[in-house]
Amino acid sequence: MTAYNFDKQGARRIVDAVRKVEANDTLRTGQQRRRHATGAGAERFIIARVTEVDATDPLLLSVTEQYWSEADTDMIDLPGGRVWNGASENPPKVRSVDGQQRGVDDLVTLGFRFGNDGDSVWFVVPEKPGAFGIKLTQTGGTAGDDTTQCSFTYTVDDMNDNEIATGVNPATGVHFAQRPTVGFRIAATAGVATYDTGDLVILMTNEIDDLEACS
Repeated sequence: MTAYNFDKQGARRIVDAVRKVEANDTLRTGQQRRRHATGAGAERFIIARVTEVDATDPLLLSVTEQYWSEADTDMIDLPGGRVWNGASENPPKVRSVDGQQRGVDDLVTLGFRFGNDGDSVWFVVPEKPGAFGIKLTQTGGTAGDDTTQCSFTYTVDDMNDNEIATGVNPATGVHFAQRPTVGFRIAATAGVATYDTGDLVILMTNEIDDLEACS
């Protein structure tokens, strides 16, 4: 066996070499670079399941880490996986930064970055906006008549019966559903919506004219 002498000078050279590598670590894998990489974008991604929606802030979620199970052919809770719920020794709850509300058991993608104080921050990665089905329950307004326009308003749920919004008139504001200027209408029960920078936008509903057969 070859013997090597290890003295203070040799140790100092190793320390200096490690510092040079960290200083030039363009991939931000070294501890020093990570500590100063404030404002960096998402650097790691994890799939998580929503276990609870905060009672006072619906964009703040408790989630648990997931993994793909070949046996179950599904994403399931990772045994011994991380839980983000702010409890003792657990990371804080995560925020839906796109303003889109999620429901219990929804799967979300978590992104990881370093905050201005150098501490790690996990957040729900914004999803690409797309159309999705909604359920509508008429809760206000009137059906209209031969001189006035229908003014139905609705409570909006997703297809898993999670409430998204209340008191929504889908033919006003940012929404795109259309109504005739006068006439009786039958309340909608479903529709199609999307999100625009966090705002719910209803694209269409199955609200229809209340017509009678000609005698």
